[in-house]
Amino acid sequence: MCRDIWAGFLTQRRYNTDKNEKEVHGNMKMRKAAGLLLTFALVFAAAFGGMSAETQAASRIRLNRNTLTMTKGERFRLRVRNLPEGARVTWKSSNRRRATVSQNGVVRARKAGTVTIRSRVRFERDGERRMRTFTCRVRINKKSARTNSLVVYFSMPETDENTSNVDAATGASITTSGGRTMGNVQYAASVIRERTHSDIFRIRPQVAYPTRHTPLVNQASREQDQDARPAIRNRLRNLSQYDTIYVCYPIWWSDMPQIMYTFFDSYDFSGKTIIPLVVHGGSGFSGTVGRIRNLEPGATVSDDGLSIYRDNIGRSQSRIINWLNQ
Repeated sequence: MCRDIWAGFLTQRRYNTDKNEKEVHGNMKMRKAAGLLLTFALVFAAAFGGMSAETQAASRIRLNRNTLTMTKGERFRLRVRNLPEGARVTWKSSNRRRATVSQNGVVRARKAGTVTIRSRVRFERDGERRMRTFTCRVRINKKSARTNSLVVYFSMPETDENTSNVDAATGASITTSGGRTMGNVQYAASVIRERTHSDIFRIRPQVAYPTRHTPLVNQASREQDQDARPAIRNRLRNLSQYDTIYVCYPIWWSDMPQIMYTFFDSYDFSGKTIIPLVVHGGSGFSGTVGRIRNLEPGATVSDDGLSIYRDNIGRSQSRIINWLNQ
């Protein structure tokens, strides 16, 4: 009996010892984790906590594009974002024979090759004069005397309209890329154009569409009910030189916008290949490929077009490029 009591005592002692060791080990782990968190907090506070508002503002300065591809004769405006109050910006080209840049940041491509555009920002920070330098590497392609492909697009809202008036719902038709705010379809068309070196044509309505969601969808619905043909302000010239036409448009009420019917009624695409791209809210092509085929019976309308869900347009560049490479 004594033996049993002694054995029980030893067992209980070993259990208590193991329990204490586990508790000690657990407490050490907790203290170590807390120490790491405290160290991180101190480092973060040392790096950022002492920043003045001026310093924090200066750290957000950036150029809207770091790289750019242009075609000879084109112009593009570079902009410095988040400028501190009173900042002064100057611009310089590394090779003025290839590209010039105005003091407003407008780059003009003059000759094929590569050039670096430099922007210097001078400002005051914490009472001291400071300067930051930004660069954009520009690749300039030759402008071919004749290209056989064309990108046609209708996009709403557009960037040259006042997007501050665009409400949240219509804002689903807007994306931002490389510091530029663009219509969803406009963005897709620009990717095609840059990748294929095509010419580009934007369909501009004679009477501007509203930028707010409810008036816009109501107008689109009325136009469908009336089978309207909204007037187009600009005209496509030299259609005969193109063999392939990429046609990019949104889906409104499960169909093309009526202004697209105006476009197809205005030209004869016989002998051309039409490749559609649509941006939609969940309905895909909505039968529009067949409608284009009916409108242009003399054209070859591809069944291998691309449809992009509007919420994915901002990250669709690689998908568009892969599609073009097929």
